[in-house]
Amino acid sequence: ALTALPPRAWLKFKGFTLGASDSGGPVSPDEVRAAFLSACRDRASPASTILGVLNHLAKMKAALQFAECDRHGRFPLHEAAYAGNIAACRWILSQLRTGSMVYGAPHHTTKLGETPLHLACLKGHANAAQLLLAADGSQVSTRTTAGLSPLHVACSGGFLEITKHLAM
Repeated sequence: ALTALPPRAWLKFKGFTLGASDSGGPVSPDEVRAAFLSACRDRASPASTILGVLNHLAKMKAALQFAECDRHGRFPLHEAAYAGNIAACRWILSQLRTGSMVYGAPHHTTKLGETPLHLACLKGHANAAQLLLAADGSQVSTRTTAGLSPLHVACSGGFLEITKHLAM
């Protein structure tokens, strides 16, 4: 098992130089977004490290300014679901309870009409799919621009465990 790292050590390890903000240097919203997405995609680091990094980044002034979604319409929740990063998914969903939707919500769709649930189903991440279903079960009927529901996506990937949850 990997050892938990403090947020600044993780950021440095991943090649981010956001520490400049601690000495008064400016940090761009794009830099914060890149680090944030990297944390959402990281399944190898311990959950405590990911949560520490997300909390650290969210406190940065630039975090409030980064674009909510990328050019494909993906929010950080989409990235976390695609990676199967349960810690990041939980953290983002907890932010929704405080009224912040800057990181995405279960019902947000990409330009292709994919919800975070579609992406968890695409990659076979059953735990992420269950978490997203518990947060907002209505997304189970959402269809992509190609007409695919999360159930279609899970079935086409052969992910039986997810199809059972979606069919309930």
